[in-house]
Amino acid sequence: MRLTRLNTRGFSHYLVIAVIVLIVAIGGTYYLVASHADVPIANPGTSSATFIASNCAPVASANDGTMVWTSKNSNGVWDAYIGNDDCQGQPLLPAYDGNRGPADITPDGRYVLLTTAVGPNKTSSFSSPGQGLGNAIQLYDRQTGKLSTLLAGATASQKGVIWPIFNASGTKIVWSQQLQTGLQAGDIGSGRWALHVADINLAAGTISNNIAYQLPGDQPSFYETYGWIPNTNNLIFMSTGYHVAPAFHNAQMYTMPDTLNPNVTPTKLSPPIDSDVVGRAPASEFNEFAHFAPNDPTTMYTSIVANTDGGDDLYAYNLNTRDASGLLGQPTRITYFGGHPGTYGFTTKAVSGWPRPTYTVVTSMAWDRKNGGWDIATCPDLLCSKVNAWHINL
Repeated sequence: MRLTRLNTRGFSHYLVIAVIVLIVAIGGTYYLVASHADVPIANPGTSSATFIASNCAPVASANDGTMVWTSKNSNGVWDAYIGNDDCQGQPLLPAYDGNRGPADITPDGRYVLLTTAVGPNKTSSFSSPGQGLGNAIQLYDRQTGKLSTLLAGATASQKGVIWPIFNASGTKIVWSQQLQTGLQAGDIGSGRWALHVADINLAAGTISNNIAYQLPGDQPSFYETYGWIPNTNNLIFMSTGYHVAPAFHNAQMYTMPDTLNPNVTPTKLSPPIDSDVVGRAPASEFNEFAHFAPNDPTTMYTSIVANTDGGDDLYAYNLNTRDASGLLGQPTRITYFGGHPGTYGFTTKAVSGWPRPTYTVVTSMAWDRKNGGWDIATCPDLLCSKVNAWHINL
């Protein structure tokens, strides 16, 4: 479920990474949190949050307001659900004995893209949506009831997939595919991944012209795809492969044409982020996810690890602020689940109208067609063992 910033990477070293990141977060790579202020500070912006439901991770919505989300069922595996923007609905498909989740829905609500875990690890937490071990890509036609497998899972060259997404016209999909695990690639972090784009025939339930892009020389690199920048043929994705910052700060946003020309180097979008702590210089911070609201092609909503209680919060970039090199201007912060750092970084202050600061990861999102604003998923830990849905009033 776009579950959290690091659990999509090296399946074989997942627990090692989780421990390292937890130590980094607690130890104060972002800033040292000594205590929480008792009196909330004024909300720096105009946004607010309203709790929707537990055990619901909104993923996407159709034009009529139909929403798809991921929820853990009574058998303890993740499954795909469909209904309204209050997380009220029913399972999308008959029960399945493994992890499964929606990845996208067409604007008319007819077709739903799914990632479905297959093979011996299909109930493992590593195969949950957004982590992807052994996941296949499937397409469900809600009108005919036809379920098609677009890409088989758990094969020698397809270790897993995450986040297949339609283009605006429903003629192409893009996804991230793991080619080698971290152990196979000799990389404790991510393993070796590739971007993939293919044509899709919705009626037939097939894909064709499947092309891929990866770093040359079989270099380890992680990619997480988020679809297309609106009104363009340019993909937007996160990658760790270009070594622009140390450790997990290396996860940055990039774009490139969907032709995936191997001779084209992706353009970096995410800038060094200004710190709210006095005396701290701007720095590369972890960026993940890219969402665009209907009829607003220039505002990109992204989860960023900056100025929070160790997790990440939702920010908005203005695509019109790109400089000559392609870098975006500074983002505007939208959510305050992680609080606001004290002036010198020794405390985390609560923000009026938001919950008490705590480690929170902002993950998947769906646009609320009825009320406007985003319905988002949050989880309280790196493993995203639980999810909660919130409505964000912008």
